[in-house]
Amino acid sequence: MTICPPWLTLPNMDAATIEQPRTKFRFTPENARLFSSRGNDARKLKRERELAEIQAGREAIRTADQKREDIEKELQRILLMMKKTDDADTLQKLSAARARLFDEWQVLTGTPNPGQRRGRQDRQARPVVTLRDPPTPTPQEKPATT
Repeated sequence: MTICPPWLTLPNMDAATIEQPRTKFRFTPENARLFSSRGNDARKLKRERELAEIQAGREAIRTADQKREDIEKELQRILLMMKKTDDADTLQKLSAARARLFDEWQVLTGTPNPGQRRGRQDRQARPVVTLRDPPTPTPQEKPATT
């Protein structure tokens, strides 16, 4: 007989109609082996995913570093070409190309524009001031009694 809370019981139902047949489950060596292998496989899969994410992150950093170096070389090449040219039209085109590359370089290196604030994580934390002695009471305050 099942004990039910009073709000679930109905006046015309007896306990036999409320009971549901239970499925019997027993742990056997085969079941234990199966569930153990499932758990181990799930942990192994999770570890492999985490390692793949770390590897992808490292590859992205490596790619970004290589791209940054390539952009720096291109900027140097454009600056040399700008120094050698006398034509105003060519100088205009080179300076526009340099501006586009410089914007891309700023994004890759995280360099802000002049006057821009850096993110909160880049700023130094404010120093924490700790008082060694309790503050001296003023004549208006009554000293604390201990």
